[in-house]
Amino acid sequence: NAASGQTQAAGGDVDDVNGHGTFVAGCAAAQGNNGIGVVGVGWDFTIMPIRVSNNSDGTASAFAILDGARWAAEQGAHIINASFSGGTSASNQSAARYIKQQGGLLFWASGNDNAFVEPNRPDYVLVGSTTSSDNRSSFSNYGPAVDVTAPGSSVRSTRRFGSYGNGSGTSYASPIAAGVGAMNRSANP
Repeated sequence: NAASGQTQAAGGDVDDVNGHGTFVAGCAAAQGNNGIGVVGVGWDFTIMPIRVSNNSDGTASAFAILDGARWAAEQGAHIINASFSGGTSASNQSAARYIKQQGGLLFWASGNDNAFVEPNRPDYVLVGSTTSSDNRSSFSNYGPAVDVTAPGSSVRSTRRFGSYGNGSGTSYASPIAAGVGAMNRSANP
């Protein structure tokens, strides 16, 4: 739990506060080939849950997000996803460079403001959203800062307490792209 600075072993709570993390995790790695629910991109991958907010609305500080991302890399995570706004911040670049030095790669949601975003930060992957017809989602940020796009409109994924539902946002495109990144890494470390 990066918001409280405690690992789960030390009593830190990593349970999902508002459902966002569960939906994001399902996009990346919901278990597949089991005849129930949905399938994530990497349907046999392991998730390392890093809680970065203790707020019921899910808002998180940039410090907690980046601290959680760095901690994940230090614990051996190879692909790290941040489904929050603020993806073009300069502070992300130094954290992403550190994560790369640890052997990881950071994916970050581009945001849902239908805004032109720059500059491009070379050490992490900023992800925009597309529709089912492979067009840019009307809400997705775009521009030279966006490195890749992935499905983010009407995505179906896991919800808290064992249900499933639909959602839209770059928050869901980013873990789908991260799942592809993890598949690439698992095939060719």
